[in-house]
Formats: sequence, C-alpha cells, structure tokens
Amino acid sequence: MTPAAEALNIWLSSVMRIGVHEDLPLQEAYGRVLASDLRATADLPGFRRSTVDGYAVRAKDTFGAGEGLPAILNLVGAVRIGQPAALTLLPGQTAWVPTGAMIPEGADAVVMLEYTETLADLVQISRPAAPGDNVILADEDAACGDLLLPAGQRIGSGEIGLLASLGCTTVRVVRKPRACILSTGDEIVPIDVAPAPGQVRDINLHTITALIKKAGGCVTSAQLRHDDADLLTASLEQAIPVCDLIVLSGGSSVGDRDYTINAINRVGKPGVLIHGIAVKPGKPTVLGNINGIPVIGLPGHPVSAMIAWRLFGDALVAALLGTSPPRRATIRARLSANLSSAPGREDFYRVRLHNIDAGDVLPLAVPVLGKSGLITTMARIDGIIRIPLDSEGFQKGEIVEVEQFD
Repeated sequence: MTPAAEALNIWLSSVMRIGVHEDLPLQEAYGRVLASDLRATADLPGFRRSTVDGYAVRAKDTFGAGEGLPAILNLVGAVRIGQPAALTLLPGQTAWVPTGAMIPEGADAVVMLEYTETLADLVQISRPAAPGDNVILADEDAACGDLLLPAGQRIGSGEIGLLASLGCTTVRVVRKPRACILSTGDEIVPIDVAPAPGQVRDINLHTITALIKKAGGCVTSAQLRHDDADLLTASLEQAIPVCDLIVLSGGSSVGDRDYTINAINRVGKPGVLIHGIAVKPGKPTVLGNINGIPVIGLPGHPVSAMIAWRLFGDALVAALLGTSPPRRATIRARLSANLSSAPGREDFYRVRLHNIDAGDVLPLAVPVLGKSGLITTMARIDGIIRIPLDSEGFQKGEIVEVEQFD
C-alpha cells in the first residue's frame, strides 16, 4: 500500500493547470481563482485621508502642548467628506476634517476631537501630534505598480473589496475544472427509483457532485453504469475529450469484478498510477491519468468515497486551477474514547463534538462508529481525526486536532 502523501505527489506530478480563462462580473467572482497577476493601476487610496474626526494640523505647531498649556491655532475652514481639500494650512492654522476626508495641503497630522476645544475661530489643542498621526497616506494601501494579487489567488470577500477599490467591474479567472462522474455497480439504482431487494440508491454520484462543487469544480456529466468492462471503457473514451477530470465510483476493489483498473489501462496512457492507499477507510482508491486527464477511482462505500475525495480530490481540483487547496478549519478537542490504528496506515475516525460552546473548556470528541457503507454516520459528524502512519492510536483523554467536516 502506498502512503497517502506519496500517492498524492505521484499523481499530481502528472496534472497540468487548466489554461482556459473567462471574464466574470465582479459580483460573480467570489470563490474563483485569479487567472493573472493583478497590479495597482494607481496609488490607493490616492489621497491623504483622516482616520478620525478632528482637526488637521502641522504637527510641529502642537509640539509641547498639554492640558495646562494648550497649543492655540487659528481655525481657517473645514473639509467636507467626499470633496477635495480646497485650502492650504499655513503655520499656526488648523482645519476641521471628518473621518475619511481629504487632508489639506500643509497638514501632516490630525488631532482627535476629544483633545481639542473650540473657541470661536480658535482651537485649543491639549495633546501633541506626531507627523502622520491619524493620517492614511496616498499610497499607504498600495502604490501604483504594486503586485496586489498573484495569479492563482482564490478570490474571497477581501479580494472582492480590493478589486472594487481598483474599479474592476470584470475579473479574469480560471475556468472551473469540468468533471465527469461515472458511478458503477449492478446493485446501484437512480435515487428516484425504489430499490428492490439487493439494490441501493446511488449515493456517491450526488455526494461526489457536491464535493466537486465545493472544491471549485463543476460537473458536466454524471452517469450511472452497470459493471460492464466494455461499457465502462466506452464511457471513459467519450469523457476524455470533454472533461478535465474523471471520477469513478465503485469497481476499485480487488476481485474478479474489478473493471475499473482494466478500463483505465485500456483507454490511454499512462493509465493506473496508484492502486491501493495505506489509509482506512479508502484503501481501494485508484489514481491514474488517461492521456493527460487525471482519473480517480473512489471506493463504492459512501464513507470511504468521501474520505478518499477529501484526501485527493480537493488537491486535484486546486492543482487544475493553479492554486492551493483551501485550508481546513481545525479545532482542539479532548478524546472521549481510545482510538486504535495499525502502524503503517493512516486511520480517519469520524467524531461528533460535544460541549463546543463551553467557554475555556475543550470540547469532547466522541467517535461516531460505523462501517464505511453507513452514510448516516457522515450526516451526524462534526469532523475527522487523523491518526498518522507511525502511530498506534490515541488514548482516551488525549488532546487531538479535529478537522471540521463540511
């Protein structure tokens, strides 16, 4: 069995970034991946502005000021927010500026309103200001030409705001990877069909679709196929020209009905790269490449398929997009029971968190036990605990890291 990290490195070394881009309206760009570097086309914010309500001053006019001996300056005007500062301060002068307003020429600081007192056209200042106090410089956010966002950056809410500040109404992003899902098994029926004895509804096609969308891809084809080698081969051949990745569900276990391996190797090169990962659940996972199109064969059991996608699928979609997988949120918790593992294998345990809002007390991680074919366990969990390759497990009461799940 190949360790998961090694298998992932081997597989991703054969994956090429998608070179197709598309332009989207800014409001539709959230969650997408930037296609090219973004540089500032002008200084940001572009003018000096106040961060407080107060009085713009020449800082040296306030040196030595205090409550017992305030600096007294002449009030020569006010700056309206959203308007140019149409005045210049001379020595001994001050002007009123609200938060966000432009700083007039001659001023290099702003004194907060709380440290001033106005008497007609005079302003008493009881605290000295240093140059730059309460002032945002014209290029403090960014200078013209600065690299603001590199190609491959995922666009979040902060990036949306930055793009808006630059006046970007459209954004060039990497096209979403197109996935083809082939769900296989003679016992599988569509979800709108009542299963006969010995049959089950097609869970994996729908969970995998959701996982692909969450990772940043899209599903352009999702098909259910019987365990027929020729039919699966033909389906793979049809998928290759129109997709960026192929996901197979089922048919990866060792046995006489192992059609997936043979079909992948028949359709193109290099074919299967990895078959069998040192993990539980998810051991039968297949990783391959058909003529430049990455292929992942997930186990048929729903829990195994979801864990295997978590290990390999998210990283694949990120590689196709030319970015890094999103960081997974983790939480420290205290384990409620012993968890065992065989050395040389990574084990993934499902857990539910109790007392998660108990202030300074660590939440309790309670294992949700059940076979890998039981989808109800995945709907009840809060996260996953990973036991490393070289560990024999964790003891009750140990503090563990729980990766929050979906």
